Amino acid sequence: MSGCCLVNRAYTPFPAAHHSGDPAVWTADDGTKFPYLKVTPSKGQKRRGLVVLANGWDSSTEDYRPLAERLAQHGYVVMGSEIRGQKYDPNIFRRGLPGSYRDWVKDLEAFSRFARHEYPGLPWFIHAHSFGGLVGLAAIGDSHFVEKPRGVIVHSPGFPFIVQKENRLVGVLLAPFFWVRIPHLLLAEINDTKPMNDPVKDGVWLRSPDRLRCGYTLRFFSECVKLGQAANAALEGRTVPLLALEGGKDRVVTNGDQVARPLYTDFMKNRVGRTPNEYRRYPTEGHTVFVGGEGERALSDILAWLDRHR
Repeated sequence: MSGCCLVNRAYTPFPAAHHSGDPAVWTADDGTKFPYLKVTPSKGQKRRGLVVLANGWDSSTEDYRPLAERLAQHGYVVMGSEIRGQKYDPNIFRRGLPGSYRDWVKDLEAFSRFARHEYPGLPWFIHAHSFGGLVGLAAIGDSHFVEKPRGVIVHSPGFPFIVQKENRLVGVLLAPFFWVRIPHLLLAEINDTKPMNDPVKDGVWLRSPDRLRCGYTLRFFSECVKLGQAANAALEGRTVPLLALEGGKDRVVTNGDQVARPLYTDFMKNRVGRTPNEYRRYPTEGHTVFVGGEGERALSDILAWLDRHR
């Protein structure tokens, strides 16, 4: 049995659906070898740029293959690493139990170096979605990039972790219980935060073998709050162009409507996407704006923005 599920046997993960066989791996600064996704333009096609993925909580880079394939058709190389502390962390005892939130930022910076080393000279960007949206913003705020990205696509960032203020006293009181896990499916049922705004796709997502069924520890959520504060602070001194993408039916970013929708929209439009940055809203889309009825418009907006900032 996977070591991540010693607390709750009922939530042992299913066999992995992605990265079967012998996946490509890269080596992080601490020596961990993470699987990664790479989608490239067809042979002979001109390469227009490089897009590094910062994917969402409890997801796999493979979930972004539809986006990656569309960008590759347009000439962009797309690469993304699996995330430390989540389902595809090679260290099974670290799954759901992270160290510092800064490790996520360092991993994004290190993977970006790896990707740029493979494709030197290409203008590069970050597509940062959900949890990854926080990592992407925090990275540009506390960056060790030798070459900063030409821009960051901030796609449905984890807003509940931005508005949730860190309480040090509560942190001290909860410290003895930081190992307690909240199973993924139970969390989804409590908050009713279905990401796709589509009952069929939501059901597939919730039952996917790529979810960490044993759940995430309270320590994980504590570090996410710190990450959210770092991401919000980074917006004060941002130095790269941002494209803010909002789905009008996204209940993940409002924590099942526990956070007021106008507050989130104001954050995306007037903080992340304010001029000279750009803001796009898709009224009928959920947490992932390129999969529904307005997905084609969202993909076209992403490609147009990338082309303008190459």
